[in-house]
Amino acid sequence: MIERRPGLFIAALCFVLAFLQLVAFRWGVITPDSVVQYGQAISGHYDDWHPPVTAWIWRQLLHVAPGGAAFLLLDVALYWGATGLISALLQRRHGWGAAALPILFALAPIPFGQVGAILRQVGAILKDPLMACLLVMAAALLAWREDGAGRWTAWLALALILLAGSIRINALFAALPLLLLAAPPSWLRRPTMGVATATGALLLLVTASWTLNEAMLRPHHSRPILSLVNFALAGIVAQGGPSGYPGLDPAHVRAVTRHCYDPRLYGADRSSAG
Repeated sequence: MIERRPGLFIAALCFVLAFLQLVAFRWGVITPDSVVQYGQAISGHYDDWHPPVTAWIWRQLLHVAPGGAAFLLLDVALYWGATGLISALLQRRHGWGAAALPILFALAPIPFGQVGAILRQVGAILKDPLMACLLVMAAALLAWREDGAGRWTAWLALALILLAGSIRINALFAALPLLLLAAPPSWLRRPTMGVATATGALLLLVTASWTLNEAMLRPHHSRPILSLVNFALAGIVAQGGPSGYPGLDPAHVRAVTRHCYDPRLYGADRSSAG
């Protein structure tokens, strides 16, 4: 079977490893950030604390399974599907030694654990594995396009790259190089064409992110850029007493403190955390 049908053997191996990953991490760990975004997925009302497209995807996945199960299934399917495609391509080109490399990388503790523990912290982790898995799958499809697969692989890779670029505010730095690889090679041969292509690709990523996260989902604007400042100052007020925000009266300071400070997240007042 291994020699006659290497692709089938690789697919079966990746399926078994994906199953083991699901068993090991089923179904993640919920923390306050994930609770907030899960609530947005259920209600269909979003804010811009996290890119709302992540909560929108979660909302669609709730039709498949409740909680985080379908989200974890999506990431694991993308992760091992892409690994299998890259491994199969390397086996065709360079043999079994090369084919083993992407599978060994996929089994490394950090990526294996980060993808598996998808719900450990939505703010820092859930977006990141989803973005990474989408980009790895896009890279696998582009590699197969270079090996003679149909144009549909490039178009599907393009859709995955644009979606990945919308999941984090800084995702364009990871998505842009892949988007350039998806462009026809003739667009990159001359310096002027290369600069024009890169500029157009950057604009396409920014436009796609704005369309998904702003125009289509219309989130409530919570000004997350000020969140850490407000949280730190509110914690100082709650723990230190009268010192407050510069230029604000005490009543306003107390209102702000009640709105944005939770001792469970600040870590200073454990007596009121439980």
